[in-house]
Amino acid sequence: MPNGWGFNLSCASQITTALGGSPTNLAFTTHIYYYSPADLTPYWDQSSIDNDAGGIPDTEAQLATDFSALQTSMGVSAPLVFNEAGDCASQTAKIANDYIWWNNFCQAAFADVISVQAYFWARPSPTGLGPFSEGLIATAPYSPNTFGSDFITDSQAGNIALSSSSSPAYAITITSTYGNPTESGTAVASSSYTPTPNQPKNIFDKI
Repeated sequence: MPNGWGFNLSCASQITTALGGSPTNLAFTTHIYYYSPADLTPYWDQSSIDNDAGGIPDTEAQLATDFSALQTSMGVSAPLVFNEAGDCASQTAKIANDYIWWNNFCQAAFADVISVQAYFWARPSPTGLGPFSEGLIATAPYSPNTFGSDFITDSQAGNIALSSSSSPAYAITITSTYGNPTESGTAVASSSYTPTPNQPKNIFDKI
């Protein structure tokens, strides 16, 4: 995503229909990259030009608008998860733009309450597990690199914003079955987060 699909996940409604129209415990996922390792930067650029040709990455607000539209295109009330997202940093001649895009991407995804699984929490190649330096962990002493640090900071900030802006959502009434059958009591349990079917809480509550 987005190449070849045009920021369109309408396949989600087709799958839901094929499963009977109202399946439960269902979520949809897509992969988002700046490089993958093909150069996808024109899709994420303010002027739709290549990163190496002088492009400027989309702002957080622009990405948030794209992600909201992407959720709408699904046509179903089910969570959307970016279950693989990253940046093939070794493919770029302008690493500063890659850092800008990644930070804006993380902030925009969490602003739209979309869970993100960064790809991947390991050392970069050639000494690590994956190709094209996609890792979020630097070489020795193996602490988070710039991408990893941004991911941690943005995910934590996203959770704090959700917690502080949401009102208690759950009220539970308990009726006693002991002693006098007419006795009853009420207990109210509060939650700092109010989920909706299309907005899963960020899965990285604790890193």
